Amino acid sequence: MYTKFLLFFATVFLVYIYYRLNKLYSYFERNGIPYIKPILLLGNTKDWIFMKKALSMVYYDVYEKLDPHRFCGVFVGWRKVILVRDPELIRNILVKDFSYFYNREVEPTPKTDFLNENLMEMRGDEWKTLRAKLTTTFTPVKMKDMYPLIQDCGKKLHFILHNLVNKDILIKDICARYTTDVIGICAFGLNINSLNDPDSIFTQMGNRVLETSFINTLRAAFPKLDLFFDPFGSDNILQAFFLNFVKDTVQHRLDHKIVRGDLLDLLISLKLDADSHKSKQCHLAHQKNHTSIEMTDELMTAQCFAYFIGSFATSSSALSYMLLELAQNQHIQDKLRNEIITVLENNNNELTYEAMKQLKYMDMVIDETLRKYPVAGNICRACCKPYQIPDSEFVIPERTKIVISIRGIHYDPKYYEKPLEFYPEHFTEKAKARRPHFTFLPFGGGPRICIGERFAKMQIKVGAVNLLKDLSYHVSPKMKFPIEHAPGLFLFNVKGGIWLRCEKL
Repeated sequence: MYTKFLLFFATVFLVYIYYRLNKLYSYFERNGIPYIKPILLLGNTKDWIFMKKALSMVYYDVYEKLDPHRFCGVFVGWRKVILVRDPELIRNILVKDFSYFYNREVEPTPKTDFLNENLMEMRGDEWKTLRAKLTTTFTPVKMKDMYPLIQDCGKKLHFILHNLVNKDILIKDICARYTTDVIGICAFGLNINSLNDPDSIFTQMGNRVLETSFINTLRAAFPKLDLFFDPFGSDNILQAFFLNFVKDTVQHRLDHKIVRGDLLDLLISLKLDADSHKSKQCHLAHQKNHTSIEMTDELMTAQCFAYFIGSFATSSSALSYMLLELAQNQHIQDKLRNEIITVLENNNNELTYEAMKQLKYMDMVIDETLRKYPVAGNICRACCKPYQIPDSEFVIPERTKIVISIRGIHYDPKYYEKPLEFYPEHFTEKAKARRPHFTFLPFGGGPRICIGERFAKMQIKVGAVNLLKDLSYHVSPKMKFPIEHAPGLFLFNVKGGIWLRCEKL
């Protein structure tokens, strides 16, 4: 009798769950929104959840299949997501109607991992207040001051590559060590020396961040179960390392009255602001909303962590993908090198800050790299209040996730003449003028655009000049084709790595 009773209630429970899921998965059909039929519990993201495909590639597949619709529906697990395909609608979400979409994610990041409290993950007025302060890190004056430091790292990179001539090179590793040294000296005033020490602790920590796990994938797919997954999700080693690093560096600067005018100095000044009402905290007030933020050691660490990972992962990826394409397209490599040599010859063989701006073809090559290999495959926004899509009867409910497939837009033949090829002429002035706005989004767009865009491009340029001016690159026999993307959460990575060889000219 007791067993029958349990079976009865178990059956009722399962029927109820099945009913709720069927109601959920009929949502887009009931609202007249194009979508692809989902799998129970897994939605349209089975290959991502089981780590067979990157999430950005899942969104890209949907983008392609549901052409020419302006927007469509996607089920990520059991969450409803609106995938936006139309540049004008993208403009509305990122800029014109930003007040409806000012947060990146529907759910706040877990408080147990303070590294998530960085500018990229912040929400609402707190984000607005802190961004206004941190943007000053990348003013033109600050960029010019940082340039000689980046040049020194570029010269070390040049020396390292000359010692690897005619050898198989895992180029992403070299580029990541270069960008680690750049962010170390520019943001923290430290000579990390990763280029000469492949096993430096900062390189280890950077690689640790980019590791993908099934648990982290489940956390992203099913955020409402985060309480259950939380004990598995926080990396205490990572947190302790960066927190201790920031505390020690800050204390050293205060003890020795060191002022460098970098990111860490800015954070220190915010923490010790004379207007704060406590000696150990700073309340940052935005002029309009007077939102205050307590600048704790953890919050400082989160900002430093985000800067470090942004440089370690994104700029190094772009630089390594660029070299891969140049190795496969020797005519483009030769044309770019000729421009580099010409600019150097016209500037006494020195790549000055002003000379760097003369590398117009390199700008095209970098942009084409970021088009074909966007470091982050998607832009995410949360609908913060009901929003009616223009020229549509559909109203996006509050707390609905919005996704823009960067890869989908970047590979759309409506906007790019040869989307599958590496074709820098996509970025001539005429070609750019023909394209609609918001069809090139490697750094996002609108008020939440990446504040480090100019810094990232500057370190890519300096690195590329030092890598290409007297070395030629070719694909190593160890490189695997066709390229497969590792099933990471957010960033594009190549399975097996990018293997090249270089020769002296």
